Amino acid sequence: MIVFTHRWVDLDGLIAAIGKLKRFGKEKIPGIENAEIVYWDGDPKAIPKENVVFVDICPQEVTSNPEKKIYVFAHHPHSAFPGETASSLVDKFLGLSDEKNLILSGWAFRADFKTGGDPMNICNLTKEMHLLYTDNQVAEWFSMIIEAHFQTQTEEVNFQKGIEFFKRELEKFLSENPDSPARTILQRWSERAENAIEDKMNIIHRTAVNLATFGPEKTQEWLEKVFCTVHKGQELFREAAKDFEKAEKILVGKWVIVIATTTNPRFNRYCRSTEAKKLMPRPLNEREDPIVIQFWPENKGFQVFTNKSGYKLFDIVGALRAEILKARGQRTLPDWQTLKSEGTLSGTEPLYYQQGDYEVIMWGSLTAPAVRPMDISSDIVKRVVSIAVDQNYWPQECQKSKGCLRYKCELYSWMLWRCYKKRQQNRESSSLNA
Repeated sequence: MIVFTHRWVDLDGLIAAIGKLKRFGKEKIPGIENAEIVYWDGDPKAIPKENVVFVDICPQEVTSNPEKKIYVFAHHPHSAFPGETASSLVDKFLGLSDEKNLILSGWAFRADFKTGGDPMNICNLTKEMHLLYTDNQVAEWFSMIIEAHFQTQTEEVNFQKGIEFFKRELEKFLSENPDSPARTILQRWSERAENAIEDKMNIIHRTAVNLATFGPEKTQEWLEKVFCTVHKGQELFREAAKDFEKAEKILVGKWVIVIATTTNPRFNRYCRSTEAKKLMPRPLNEREDPIVIQFWPENKGFQVFTNKSGYKLFDIVGALRAEILKARGQRTLPDWQTLKSEGTLSGTEPLYYQQGDYEVIMWGSLTAPAVRPMDISSDIVKRVVSIAVDQNYWPQECQKSKGCLRYKCELYSWMLWRCYKKRQQNRESSSLNA
């Protein structure tokens, strides 16, 4: 039996795989308790034809098949499983309804839908740890949280002792690393310690529980990995400033678009920083973010991020998919709803569209590296994004014509929303004049 989850494994995948399936799933899935966890890089050739469990991922067209011992616990796209996580799907499959397991599923839901950017939250720390540690090492780190959660009752935890232990270990780390770029952040953590203990997903709360479960030596080793992770994250953040200096920054209407080629996983985060916002073509306030296009070197893929910009990416993903299908020789395009749907679209893989508050388009990602080079050039991607965002852009031929040029105009094949509205207005105008 093999459990497949994605690279850069996250809290939901770890809770579902380590916390639930491996602990409680042996009656429903024999052998799961000893199953190997494999972090899938997207290569379909690596997938066995039976005896496999998919957690928080699912290859195209794979469905659960108990006869072949194939089980799928994937909730993407979110629109297909509203309010579900991999953890909640496992709960339903195993019939888990006790408080301990429901708390874990609550963490997974919060991690996927509501966590936000609190750097002290174990969800965000789990993601950060991949900057320095392997997937297996991250899983080992998180398994201590799971073990402590099931072993120790709240009344057995001395939270004040946990706070003091956390502060002492943090101060020790800073004294040993006096020039750490994470100094300001970690000192702020210490200042927040008393209030942070109330949040069960906060690193200080988990420190107190781990301390009660494993004692000081193991908890100290566990905490040191956290501090080293934050240190590494801030190093990369500083390096991202250099990429930002060289990045292309354009103003399209009210939107700012930042374009760069870099492997730095902190580039998008730096573009959203207060420091970067001051250097945009139009300074952005704290409630605004740029639209970021990050290309990976050697044609290995790209991502389009919006974050707090409020811009929805359905027009962009529709246009990109139209261009990909064209590049692959497909003349007939699907309807506009299919072209702009969340998730993957057959024939345009590995392009993926995630909807929600913080939308993103991905040709490969940290969790699922691209397994094929881009079919379309970076220039086409830039052009698609800038034209889709610019609500005032119309080709000259379109401006001169009273009717729609249809397939003579590239915007028509892209199925942009503003094109549809203009055609509708033209039809209404023609009807009134008839």
